[in-house]
Amino acid sequence: MTQRTQGWQTNLILIIYPGSCGDKFCPETVVIVNCVLNAPLMLISIIGNTVVLAAISLTPQLRAPATTLLCSLSISDLLVGCVVQPLYIAFELTENEFLYEVVTILSFCACGVSLASMTALSGDRFLALHYHMRYPSLMTARRAICASVTLWIVIFVVSFSIFWREHVYYFSVQLLVLSSVL
Repeated sequence: MTQRTQGWQTNLILIIYPGSCGDKFCPETVVIVNCVLNAPLMLISIIGNTVVLAAISLTPQLRAPATTLLCSLSISDLLVGCVVQPLYIAFELTENEFLYEVVTILSFCACGVSLASMTALSGDRFLALHYHMRYPSLMTARRAICASVTLWIVIFVVSFSIFWREHVYYFSVQLLVLSSVL
């Protein structure tokens, strides 16, 4: 297929062959590099987060309220490695529209919970440092579990709100990101 485009000083003739990029930008190469980089990162994510969860479950001394939030973070990152990244690689290779929708929703769920868990962990560490004498009464194991469950529920509700109203979804995402950054 030949296409004529008007350049600054000369007319350029661009010859576009399917599957061949020549000296130009090649999106197929980007897809292949992206998939090749995602595969080992996926394995690192799975192995690393499995080790964290195993260490926490096998060591009773690590069962503090902050550890509950760390488990929430590890589970969400494990979800990214086990589900989101393989589906993303499959989408990139197949370009299936349904797979794109699933990857979009699941990636927002998993990455949103991960970001919210990091925010909760930061808040927990702030409480532990700033209110070190009152911290045991402020942050109990029950409150940490409630905070973690609430994070998961809120993120899942917000991520599935795109099926209800798109503007509600985007507004909620902006609020959540803003609250996590602050």
